[in-house]
Amino acid sequence: MLDDPKDRFTGKGENYARYRPSYPAEVIQLLSDEYQLTANAVIADVGSGTGILSAMFAANGNLVYGIEPNDEMRRYAEQQLADEANFISVAAAAESTTLPDDTAAFVTAGQAFHWFDTEKARAEFSRILQPEGYVVLLWNSVPRDDSAHFAALESFNHKYQIARSRTKGGKDLHISDFFDGEVRKHTIPNPHQMDWTTYQGRFLSSSWAPRPGADLYRPALADLRQLFDQFQVSGTLIEPLVTELFVGQLPSR
Repeated sequence: MLDDPKDRFTGKGENYARYRPSYPAEVIQLLSDEYQLTANAVIADVGSGTGILSAMFAANGNLVYGIEPNDEMRRYAEQQLADEANFISVAAAAESTTLPDDTAAFVTAGQAFHWFDTEKARAEFSRILQPEGYVVLLWNSVPRDDSAHFAALESFNHKYQIARSRTKGGKDLHISDFFDGEVRKHTIPNPHQMDWTTYQGRFLSSSWAPRPGADLYRPALADLRQLFDQFQVSGTLIEPLVTELFVGQLPSR
């Protein structure tokens, strides 16, 4: 059922793996410089999806547990990271990761925290975090501005926001209440260059995008094509994404 968050991305895995933007390399540098991330740190990447964030930590030399409840998304991660000996795929959810106590120096969640039961996830993260460990929540976001493209994109999203009630952005989640004391926010530019295929694929990877065969599927793609054609330059549209990171600690058990 699509009302279950873990099922929202069933049928979306291929588009998600191919067309969702990654995160800037500065994420690893920031965590290394300011939060003592080393190649020896163990990472629990919760809601790891197709492995976009997990891949960055694995490339840094970290042992990464990719925690993902959706079978299709998890299989794509396993395929993408098949050659990474330090990536371990785990079929589990944020609220019950199955990891032992004190496993991870960092618990991360990229584009995923808004799907969690926050109270249960908070207790679980606290359990699996090592003492003095950090939780890192990340989103790639489109910054609000007064551009014509942003206004047109907002209008399109509102028109086709199918079952979108739970896809709230980080600012609406009272993130500071999740952490123990201070939570620090960092913003890193992450512009995303897209041709039409990428633009369409990224839309179709959204949990709320109409699926093939749905009544709104063809109208949505027609409107999306019109939007792309209006703002592309020489077949390319550059979206000024930013990566937002929220970093903090949880109370010890």
